[in-house]
Amino acid sequence: MENINNVNKKLLVGWATRDITPGKPVLLWGQLYERVSESVRDPLTVTALALEAVDENGRSYDYAVMVSCDIVGIEKSVMDGVREKLKSRMKDFDVNRVFAFATHTHTGFYYAKSKDTIGMNVTYSNSQNKDIMTPEECYYFLV
Repeated sequence: MENINNVNKKLLVGWATRDITPGKPVLLWGQLYERVSESVRDPLTVTALALEAVDENGRSYDYAVMVSCDIVGIEKSVMDGVREKLKSRMKDFDVNRVFAFATHTHTGFYYAKSKDTIGMNVTYSNSQNKDIMTPEECYYFLV
């Protein structure tokens, strides 16, 4: 059995935060009626916490990345999109060690991978002719 009290092992911790507030009006997710943002009171952010365990020789033997997003929820399509981007940028990184969660704000943007709005509680037909960021644009912006 491995000695877990080895003082030469280290836990490395890093974090970063980014503003993910869209630059133009968006559909807001939540409630049972169509809502379009009119202003920004507080920025929406994404914050990542990276944890890495290294042995006495400085070799990584375990890691995880936790990501918090100021949106209603994290759909599987977002995690799939993020992991796909990471695969192309980090060859020996296990993308399944990245997981995300949401602060569940009902004043965050609505996103959808395609023009399919099946996840939306209401249609957004009244907004389609306005100069707003579409749910599909919001999806790619978030990923």
